[in-house]
Amino acid sequence: MILRMGVCYQSLLFLLIKVQTMGFLAQLSVPQLLTTSIPELHQAAQFKCNRWEPGSAFLLRRIQDRRVTFQNVRPRGGCSSDGEEDGLLEAVAGLIESSEPLPNTPENIGVGAMSKRQAKRIARQERYLKQLQDKRKAAKARKRAEAEAEQWRFESLDPVAQAEILGCRQLAKEASFRARESFRSQRELRIADRGAPLQRVAIDIGYRGIMTKREERSLASQLAYCQAENKRSLLPLDLVIVGLDTSSSEGSALMKWNPENWSREPYGIKVYYESLDACIPPHDCVYLSADSANEIETLDSDKVYVVGAIVDRNRCVDASRLRAESLGITTARLPIQKFCDLDSSSVLAVNHIVSILMRVAQGSDMGTAIRDVVPPRKVSKDSTSD
Repeated sequence: MILRMGVCYQSLLFLLIKVQTMGFLAQLSVPQLLTTSIPELHQAAQFKCNRWEPGSAFLLRRIQDRRVTFQNVRPRGGCSSDGEEDGLLEAVAGLIESSEPLPNTPENIGVGAMSKRQAKRIARQERYLKQLQDKRKAAKARKRAEAEAEQWRFESLDPVAQAEILGCRQLAKEASFRARESFRSQRELRIADRGAPLQRVAIDIGYRGIMTKREERSLASQLAYCQAENKRSLLPLDLVIVGLDTSSSEGSALMKWNPENWSREPYGIKVYYESLDACIPPHDCVYLSADSANEIETLDSDKVYVVGAIVDRNRCVDASRLRAESLGITTARLPIQKFCDLDSSSVLAVNHIVSILMRVAQGSDMGTAIRDVVPPRKVSKDSTSD
């Protein structure tokens, strides 16, 4: 997929290695590459190069938006003109956009089509999605049947019994309404007694292409837990989500929870689509990272504490610290190992970090907040027995 530009063989090998690592080559051989020109790239979709659709969309966005992919694999000799570079860029983008995977038949395995491992992984994912869809349909059908049975039992009763049931339902509704109003008044009193603005906490969704699909779903559920806990707290946090990109896979996983409705609820999470540095000045932030050398035991009400929205199962060491340094933000870590003897890593889930910050903002000391929130499975059995 390159031009015949008279580059040396060493440069060609360098280009092939770089291109292969990003999944561009599917079945074009070295002779075909040597004889491919820019006009022929527009016809390269006929090869039906195998690549999974989400990965293709990601590569296409990188090429069209930032050209990072193309510039990284450009040979040492470069293109002869800007026009050739633009033409090659457009051709490769068109190839990715228009290509379709070959059918997963035995004769296509290993010949320009997906490998057996890829086929098994995709089949496993399709089975999981089908089972999930069937489970949801069964749950809806079960709820519908229960509602119909309840309605049938109600209609079979005499008018006096029906009136009693309707009266009980009305009393329960009124009691629930009074409980909500009492909670809201108590919350307003707690916020007024604080005498200062609510503690600000930001969740940074600025990590792209790091998490797997399962980790993205886990992150979305953790953010939903943060929303539920914050709106039910008597002294909530001023909690925001920054950097939400609905076109990304992380954003798509979160959109299933309807985050746009969160900000409509009293003291719900506010969602911003701009990046962290565009929403909050860096000098007002403290980025929490388990890899930071600075340890804190108190919170500054004038600072915004940033939690990195990443679920990586401890694969990406220093990811949050490096991101904070790239944005010019001070880093800090919570003294988790100081107050808990852990059997595993001190990296906690996003909702656990938010829970600790919420308890400290409510007046609890850091040690008590950490011991209350850290899951028992992470605490050493020797320390719990003591």
